Amino acid sequence: MTKQNWRDTAELVGIAAIVASLVLVAYELRQNSEIAAAEADSSRYLAAVASYTVIAENPELAELIDKSCGGEKRSFTDTERVQIRSWWTRVLLLNQWGHRRIPESEYQPFVEMQRSNDKNCETYRQTFEQRRDFFTPEFIDFMQENVFGSE
Repeated sequence: MTKQNWRDTAELVGIAAIVASLVLVAYELRQNSEIAAAEADSSRYLAAVASYTVIAENPELAELIDKSCGGEKRSFTDTERVQIRSWWTRVLLLNQWGHRRIPESEYQPFVEMQRSNDKNCETYRQTFEQRRDFFTPEFIDFMQENVFGSE
C-alpha cells in the first residue's frame, strides 16, 4: 500500500470510530432520559403517598382538612389556621413541582383535583393567595387560568 492509501484507510477508520462514538453517546443519552423520567415518576408517586400518609397518621390534621372542606364557613383557631395553611402550602408546592415536571398530557388529573380543592375547601385558595410569593409566575398564571378561572 502506498502512503496515500494508508492515510485514506486511517481516515476512514477514524470517521467510523467517530460515528460509532456518536451512536454510543446517543444510546446513553436515551437511557439517561428514560432513567430521569422513571425517577420523576417515582418522585411524584412517593410525594403523593407521603401526603396521604401524613393525613392517615395524623388524625388531627385529617379532622382539620375535613373541617376546611366541609362546604360551610367555619371558624378556625390561630393554631388550626397555621396547620391548614401549612398543609395546603405543601399540596400547592407539590402541584407546582408537578406542573413543571409532569408532561401536560398527564397533568389533567392534578388540575381536576385542584379544582375540587378550590371548590370544596375555602382555605385552599386563601392559602394560595397568601403564599403567592412561594410560587413561580408560570404556576400562578396556570392556576389562575386553569383552576380558579374554570368556575
